Amino acid sequence: MLTLTIFLSLSWILYSFYRYGVASFPFLYVVSSLFYLILLPLLVGDVDLVTGTYARPTEVYYWSVIVFCACYMIGFRVTAPLAFTRVSTERYLPRHGRLGEKIVLWSLCVFAGALVAFSLVSRNIFRADGPFLFTIIGFDILLVCYFIGRNERSNFLNIVFILIQSVVFLYAGFRYRLAILFLSELMNLPGRGFRPVRAAVAGGIALMLALGLGALGQVRSYGTFSVVDLGDLAFAPLEFLKQSGEQTVAFATINIVEGIDRLQLVGLEPITVLTTQFVPAALYPDKPRTTYLGSYLIVTEGLQDTGAAFHDLGQAALMYGLYGLPFSAALLGGIAGLFFQSTLKRSPNVYYSCGVIVLYAVLIPTRGYLAQQMTWALTFLVPLLALDLARKVFGDGIRHSDGKTYRTWYGR
Repeated sequence: MLTLTIFLSLSWILYSFYRYGVASFPFLYVVSSLFYLILLPLLVGDVDLVTGTYARPTEVYYWSVIVFCACYMIGFRVTAPLAFTRVSTERYLPRHGRLGEKIVLWSLCVFAGALVAFSLVSRNIFRADGPFLFTIIGFDILLVCYFIGRNERSNFLNIVFILIQSVVFLYAGFRYRLAILFLSELMNLPGRGFRPVRAAVAGGIALMLALGLGALGQVRSYGTFSVVDLGDLAFAPLEFLKQSGEQTVAFATINIVEGIDRLQLVGLEPITVLTTQFVPAALYPDKPRTTYLGSYLIVTEGLQDTGAAFHDLGQAALMYGLYGLPFSAALLGGIAGLFFQSTLKRSPNVYYSCGVIVLYAVLIPTRGYLAQQMTWALTFLVPLLALDLARKVFGDGIRHSDGKTYRTWYGR
């Protein structure tokens, strides 16, 4: 069964590579699913030496992986047709930003800077119960501001901003934002004559670099703060992978699927929680709360003191069990696709679009908590809605330096 799963995954990877290209949702989604759900457990083994967690996948798990990935992409295809089109990586010419756009962009930059500064100075993000933990969105908005103005700045300034963000994300232990930053830059290289093999190698290096830096920068330890002595570390990619924290995603997901008979199904609870996510508790004291986030603790030993996330496969299985997996997977894919479609069609440039693709194809599926996933998605969508509103108020059209108005880069 493992062989069949790998064969089907590799077949789809090859098809999506030649049909849609490297910078596409279908290609990256299956690559990330193969990595998290199949390869990661194989590389780490049945026992996680860091946490002591144990998991052994059976044929039930591998069948679930195939069914989930297929149905998730079907649901995504229905609501996000832009995700299944071949992209063009032609560069936009620099544009003359209008007054409204400049006001919105600078406001976002100031807002993001204030949230990031508060988070770092108050050490808020290093404690699970830190005050105003929502300030973590400042790091996402900082990344969004970089992408929005990516084509407006010189290469030197872009390199400076990449280095600054890398240091900030590393200090905060945010390896996922590092992955978005690195991969969005490298995904544009194939458009400049970059050969497929070299593109795949570069993408793999970028992902491993993000995970490796995340492992070295695991300073977000909730209560303590320590920096690893880099002089005592040897270069061991497999050890970086085992200590990156990503291995817990695979172990938690496997145990949820294999132990689903011991868990209480939650039905549409992820969606009901999402609908009231942004309603203040003071206004709605009885609003739905998540009861399924700690489900992996019932079937998994060793993660009680570390915290963990699980793949969307685990969330779908918890909704209606393994027999209802096709419906749950398609539903989750359809919801994510709605946000993806709305974001991508407003994307200001190719770098922003690549960042969105990485977010939805690689990172959102590994955080099996729908309300949190869509909150992350909104940080990439709301700034674009604000820019759209500014253009309508101060003038229509996205005009470039040659005076012409261009349509979005993403199309058939």
